Amino acid sequence: MIKRTLYFGNPCKLSLKEGQLHIEYTGGEPSKSVPVEDTGVIVIDNSQVVLTAALMMALMENNAAVLICNSKHLPDALLLRMHEHHAFTETVRHQVESSEPLRKNLWQQTVVAKINNQAALLELTGIEAKNMNYWAGSVRSGDPDN
Repeated sequence: MIKRTLYFGNPCKLSLKEGQLHIEYTGGEPSKSVPVEDTGVIVIDNSQVVLTAALMMALMENNAAVLICNSKHLPDALLLRMHEHHAFTETVRHQVESSEPLRKNLWQQTVVAKINNQAALLELTGIEAKNMNYWAGSVRSGDPDN
């Protein structure tokens, strides 16, 4: 089974509640729960995200990784179970050691996909997205103009 990658870019509290990853948002949004066993990676991209020790232990028991980003939104720390993550560590190593042209091409694909998704959403709501479709076609490798 493919496990979920969960991204947290806004302040919230992550805890363990009844065997579930419990998410409490600080902005008044309703709380949510996700099965810990379905979680593969948690990305923390906000310094105001709080994780409990009980949740971290449950994540490690289920071989999930916790990736913490710095103020520039770049990966800065990685929490892994000590004896279970050789495959994940190998994947991260390959990503870090990937060539600059590959990284630029992958970034271009990411930006194009985001623009296309936004254009599709606009069109679903009845708003013309011709400009966005043009912009998606003009994104260059590495997106140097962004």
